[in-house]
Amino acid sequence: MQSRRPEGDLISAQWELQRVALEKMAVKLSSMKYPSPPRRHLSQLTRTNSLQEFEAEFQELWDWLMDMDAMVTDSHQLMMSEDQRHQLFKSSHAELMMMDGRKSGLLGRAESLRRSGVELPTDFHVKIHNLTHTWTQLE
Repeated sequence: MQSRRPEGDLISAQWELQRVALEKMAVKLSSMKYPSPPRRHLSQLTRTNSLQEFEAEFQELWDWLMDMDAMVTDSHQLMMSEDQRHQLFKSSHAELMMMDGRKSGLLGRAESLRRSGVELPTDFHVKIHNLTHTWTQLE
């Protein structure tokens, strides 16, 4: 018969697993390559409001948002302290605030495309709605 580990050791092991999981999520998120806002701003000055460019930019922001959503969702499945949850919330919120300018610019371009009379894909409005809805949920 296997001897039982003291309750303190079990709690300690759980904390360690949670710490490792949080570190992995943080490393994964920080290692993802997203263009920096200043470089994006300079390239936007030379761009036109073409639908193709908009869709590429949308997809880039959507992929980033889905990564953020997955990280937050995955964190809910972990047992963690209030302090750990608070730290995760703060870092997620900071990431959202850093990307808010890109979101606003993209939504502005979407409005310009709507007004331009360019033929839009059938899912254009749904994509914009999903982006803003998911963003709001994460805020």
